[in-house]
Amino acid sequence: GHIVYTYTDTHEVTCMDDLGGSLWKYTSSQLKSPHSVDKDALDNLYVSGFTSNNVHILSCSGSLIRIIEDIPCPAFMKVNQQGTICVVCSKWKNIREYELK
Repeated sequence: GHIVYTYTDTHEVTCMDDLGGSLWKYTSSQLKSPHSVDKDALDNLYVSGFTSNNVHILSCSGSLIRIIEDIPCPAFMKVNQQGTICVVCSKWKNIREYELK
């Protein structure tokens, strides 16, 4: 019932309820140009940082769980339901699979 979206220019991730009310915002100096958002079965959110070359994993309440570094220009991604595999498209042309531990 929640909608999560990104602002590339302001480097923010926002979550709102189905009535349009803001629930939380996530910003980090380590997240630049967020693009893609996906979630696993536990409702953890995966946010790609296109110009920060990383993926931020957030809890459903918007708290940082961890950052996966050294993913060049992640444009979009898909995470399996278990949260163990993340397939990332880098630079809008290269697809790579990452095993999450």
